[in-house]
Amino acid sequence: MLADYEGLYSTEIYTNKSVDIILNKTKNSTKPLFLYLAHQSVHAGDKQQPLQAPENYVNRFKNIADERRRTFAGMISALDDSIGQIFAALSKADILNNTIIFFTTDNGGATGGRNGRFIDESIGSNWPLRV
Repeated sequence: MLADYEGLYSTEIYTNKSVDIILNKTKNSTKPLFLYLAHQSVHAGDKQQPLQAPENYVNRFKNIADERRRTFAGMISALDDSIGQIFAALSKADILNNTIIFFTTDNGGATGGRNGRFIDESIGSNWPLRV
């Protein structure tokens, strides 16, 4: 079962599962739907490759010279596309007008570091909101 997801990007997996739930579990149902979607994006990964995004997302930002910033932009773009797909599914299921959506985050970008490198190599920054 776990092998079915090997090599796939979690943002896309979570999106596909959420869209499936919205479109298939709400058909002919009078029950309200509660869907909690906690994306891992955009978080840093392991030390060897802290930022990861599918190539098709990273390639959207060829104009960004810094490879880490380009990958980070790809991660955000994948998250943005996910939100768009979920909104489209809610609309298609005809439940968007009866839906409450909360967006929240668990934290912000890592602080500290030297020479453009941050403590977890994530390239994130909350400046000027947090020092």
